Amino acid sequence: MDLGRRLQAPELMDTEKLPLPVMRRTLRFLEVTNNWFGGRALVLRRFRDWSKRWHPGEQIRILDVGTGLADIPRGLAAWGRNRKFRLKITALDLVPEIADLARTACAPYPEIEVRCGDVKALQEKGFDYVLASLFLHHVPPPENAETLRLFDRLSRR
Repeated sequence: MDLGRRLQAPELMDTEKLPLPVMRRTLRFLEVTNNWFGGRALVLRRFRDWSKRWHPGEQIRILDVGTGLADIPRGLAAWGRNRKFRLKITALDLVPEIADLARTACAPYPEIEVRCGDVKALQEKGFDYVLASLFLHHVPPPENAETLRLFDRLSRR
């Protein structure tokens, strides 16, 4: 396997609709991967650093693009609760079935709103931070730079 170059072939989940049980298992695997290999911890470490500049009582708005089962937003919500931060997290996924699974997973977290939609159609401004863990490889390479510029326009920090 050559890891020195990016593969251009789309993932199976980007090319066809998977049965719900397969989709659920795949997303659970990604959640476990984020936990075991440090994806969630990396995000939380950055927020720990950034939170040193937040004002007491300030509401922090976060957008998570391509949220999957929203495991990173759930981790952020739990982290924020433990520190008495006022987080408002929008978890966005393009696939309706995935957004439905994320809504179920996020039911105990009223600070998380799960939306179904394309980030390119999002008109809302004023997010403090935009996350997109394990997302950019779903974007065709010629669109990567514009997608990152969009994230920059959507975020204030």
